[in-house]
Amino acid sequence: MGGLEAPGAFISGLWTQFPRVHELEWTPALPRAESALSDRKAAWTKIRSNLRMDNTNDLIEHLLSHPDTCESDGTANDLLTAYLQGSPVESLRVLLASEDDRIAGEAAWIASELAGFGKPLLPTLLGLLTHRSKKVRFWAIDCVQLWASTHNELELASTVMLLNDSEKAVRWKAMGFHCCPN
Repeated sequence: MGGLEAPGAFISGLWTQFPRVHELEWTPALPRAESALSDRKAAWTKIRSNLRMDNTNDLIEHLLSHPDTCESDGTANDLLTAYLQGSPVESLRVLLASEDDRIAGEAAWIASELAGFGKPLLPTLLGLLTHRSKKVRFWAIDCVQLWASTHNELELASTVMLLNDSEKAVRWKAMGFHCCPN
């Protein structure tokens, strides 16, 4: 037990040798140091944002160039993670507008997983509610349910027509939306 008291005594001795934080005198050097730290934090944030954006662009390029594996290689999950970590979601519009149904379907799924972060994409979704792919229509309904408000009458009304969709899964999603809105 005597060995445990020695470190405690040593630390207590340090406290008596150094002034407390509230006892420090404010000098002109401290604001300069704080400003330099703030500048470094801003620079690091910009670098991290650029890295995320570069990563996002790489992931989008990968999805566009490999549509045959876009549903199974995990790239869509990586892209979702990048968006949730702060990459601008507007870049998802490229994938949502893809002529390849597999890519558009993965993009619609990503959009539906963004929760409130995806709200800037709401105007893009109006066209997706009539997309030829049932997967795209299914996830577009999810997005409208998450993002639309009473001010988005056109988007909300457009989901009504999906109650008579040719695909059972889309009808089910539309019925769920209209029966149990959030």
